Amino acid sequence: CFAMNTEPDRIEDPSDGFWKRLRPLELTRSFPDDPKFEPRILAEAHGILTWLIQGFQLQRIQGLGTTSNLTEAVENLRYQNNPIAEFLDVHVERETDNWDRSYPPPLERAETLYKAYVAFANQREMRPISMTAFGRYMKAAFERGRDPKGLYYYPLTLRTLI
Repeated sequence: CFAMNTEPDRIEDPSDGFWKRLRPLELTRSFPDDPKFEPRILAEAHGILTWLIQGFQLQRIQGLGTTSNLTEAVENLRYQNNPIAEFLDVHVERETDNWDRSYPPPLERAETLYKAYVAFANQREMRPISMTAFGRYMKAAFERGRDPKGLYYYPLTLRTLI
């Protein structure tokens, strides 16, 4: 899929599969209008097409690779398109490093987290996403489990109840 615009539309897919395939390309240069451009580019059309085909063939063999700039651009886009990212930054402590594996993981109930998120969104005069959408984003960020009390996410703790 190829899209060209100044600002990407909202991306509502939290899956790793989507974000691993995304290759944003920021075009930072602009060129003045040149009335001789079209005749010059048409004269080079055969060479340009050959170059495109060779590049495509190479990409099919080697893949697209990545750079630190590309990785950073994807991470920024992913963060900007995650409607719960700010909530997680402010109110959720990721316990991946602090968790003593000899004890059960710190966990929070899905319902508790969603209620805290809705309060957070309302405080900021944002329209909260549905509980189902919230669950998709949480599943992409944390492990999930179920017990007789319902769904929970781990390893995390809610810093403050709003």
